[in-house]
Amino acid sequence: MDTFVARYRAGITATLCGFDRLVFRGTLLPLMRERAMHTFLHRAGIRLLDFGKYVQHTSERIPTWCP
Repeated sequence: MDTFVARYRAGITATLCGFDRLVFRGTLLPLMRERAMHTFLHRAGIRLLDFGKYVQHTSERIPTWCP
């Protein structure tokens, strides 16, 4: 894995790691409809002007450690 990351570092934004494997379940289809993201933000009480701060805060909550 380290060799792969070193070779393609310029094209890699981030990496994920886990004990054995990571499983993502769910769907993003509700956010793919027209104006769905606007609806989500409205229901979450997030103004469009605050979207950048919301995304930054949400991203910071995701653990970035890798053993």
